[in-house]
Amino acid sequence: MSNIITDDAKSSGKFVLSHSHILNEDVVGSYKDDHKKFKSETEKKYGNIKVYDIKAHNLIPKDKGGSSDPYITFHMLTPGKKHPKLWKSPAIKKTLNPSWSFDKDPLAITDYHVWSPLHVEIKDKDLIVKVKSAFMGSIEINPGTLAFLQKISGRDKVTLDFHKLGHKSLKGHDHSHITGSIEITLGITLK
Repeated sequence: MSNIITDDAKSSGKFVLSHSHILNEDVVGSYKDDHKKFKSETEKKYGNIKVYDIKAHNLIPKDKGGSSDPYITFHMLTPGKKHPKLWKSPAIKKTLNPSWSFDKDPLAITDYHVWSPLHVEIKDKDLIVKVKSAFMGSIEINPGTLAFLQKISGRDKVTLDFHKLGHKSLKGHDHSHITGSIEITLGITLK
C-alpha cells in the first residue's frame, strides 16, 4: 500500500488513492503514529460531514447505446446486514462522466460516528423500464481518517481521488468488471 500523504497532497489538499477505500490502514509512513494517537483521542466522537463535489469518470456503460444514467447513494456501514441509506442523488441522464456539485449548499450528513465507514455506491437508474438499478462501483471512506487528513493539511475540506472503484456492492455481490474512478471533495467537523 502506498503512502497517500505526500508533500504535494498536504499543500493542495488532494489525496490520490490507487484503490477504492480510505480506511485506517491507508495512513502509513511517518504519519502512522500520529494517526494512531489521533484515533485514540477521537474514538468516541461524532461529527458533521459536508460533501461539496463528486465527479465520476469512465464509468462502465449499462444502457443500450453505450451510456448510463448514474446516481449515487451514501450508506452508513453498521454491523449486520442493514446499512441505512443516508442520501440519494438525482440521476444524471446519458453520461459515463457524471458530476454533482454542492459547493454553494453542501450535502450534510449530521451526527455521524467518526470511525464508522461511509459506503458510497454508484448505480445506473433505468429511466425507461422500472427495474432494479445496476451497480456501477463503490468507495468507502472512514470519516476519522478524513478528519486526520484535514488536520495535517490544515484545510476544512479535502479532495479524495479514488483511481479505482470497488467492485463489491453493499449486498456483497462481486462485480469484477467494474471500471472508472471517482473524485469527492468533503470535510468533517468533529463535535
